[in-house]
Amino acid sequence: MEFQINVNGMSCNHCVKSIENAIGKLDGVSTCSVSLEKSLVNVTTTGEKPTLNEIREIISDLGFEPV
Repeated sequence: MEFQINVNGMSCNHCVKSIENAIGKLDGVSTCSVSLEKSLVNVTTTGEKPTLNEIREIISDLGFEPV
């Protein structure tokens, strides 16, 4: 599955790395890339997990706002 999530609150490369590291280490995530310029997080999973809601929750827990 592929998810594209718009995210508010990212302002630097540290923000990008925080999200990529947190989501990238989840079981079932094959890729996670963040575009600071587009305020966009792209996640590709290999199965049913993690769900979109789980990914959005992690982004929120990091202090960013998924929209």
